[in-house]
Amino acid sequence: MKKDVILALVAGFIIGSGIAILAVKLPVMLSTKVAPKEETNKTPPLPSAVTNLKDSLLTINQPRDQTIFNEDGITLLGKTKPSAAIVVESPLTSNVYEADKNGSFSAKLKLTEGGNPVYITAIDETGESESKTLTFFYSTEKL
Repeated sequence: MKKDVILALVAGFIIGSGIAILAVKLPVMLSTKVAPKEETNKTPPLPSAVTNLKDSLLTINQPRDQTIFNEDGITLLGKTKPSAAIVVESPLTSNVYEADKNGSFSAKLKLTEGGNPVYITAIDETGESESKTLTFFYSTEKL
């Protein structure tokens, strides 16, 4: 009987020691991080700011967007490519103009009271186009 007790004590000691070692080492073994591959560790390069690669086809010189007028008639002045067609649409009219040999153009517009969205599109001889939307305000009130 003494042999059985001693054998049980030794077996219990070995099994208990094994469980204790596992309890201490297992969390460390499970939390070991695997280094990521170099491919996934690299961040892609950020795109650089893109500048406008082509010249603007349509420039409105005056009046500026969001201008308030106390008269119902205005003249729109701008620049585009020579001989380009310019389509100007406002709440009251829709007209087509042609730029001169320097690319300059002017368009007379009548405004309604309140906000007047004006759509301007320039189309050059190759069919390339550019559009801009401006809003002008007409008020009979003294500001």
